Order: sequence, then C-alpha cells, then structure tokens
Amino acid sequence: TKKPGKRTTQAKVKIAFTSEAGASFECQVDGKAWKPCGSPLRLKVKLGKHTVLVRATDAAGNVDATPAKVRFRRIPKL
Repeated sequence: TKKPGKRTTQAKVKIAFTSEAGASFECQVDGKAWKPCGSPLRLKVKLGKHTVLVRATDAAGNVDATPAKVRFRRIPKL
C-alpha cells in the first residue's frame, strides 16, 4: 500500500492498494458514496482533512467488512 503522508502540500495524491487475485475494489472519499475504483487511486484534493476508505470484494462476492482507511491533511505550501 502506498499513501500520502499525514500532511501533504500536494493537490494530487496517489493511493495504491492490493488484495487477492480476482478481487475488485470500491472507494469512498470524504464520506461520499462508494464507487468502483482501481489501484492506484489518483485524487485531486482541496486544502483540509481527507479520509479515503477502500474495500475489496473477492471473486465469490464477499465484501471486506473492515475497509482500509487512509487519513491525511492537505496543507498550504509555504
């Protein structure tokens, strides 16, 4: 898994994730609806706090009950 640090000045961030072969992913960004996504997930973010959740669904249709959570804050460049 690759993710931004707890604080970043970057407007564009990348989050990489993996699971078992044949799995698909859904991502939730800042409490919005779950949407299909792939790795790496590329986001353009505004200043402030952000939370990204990633859950996998295996080939049998089982949805991960404990999504991975990434939290970070975009801060202004000095």
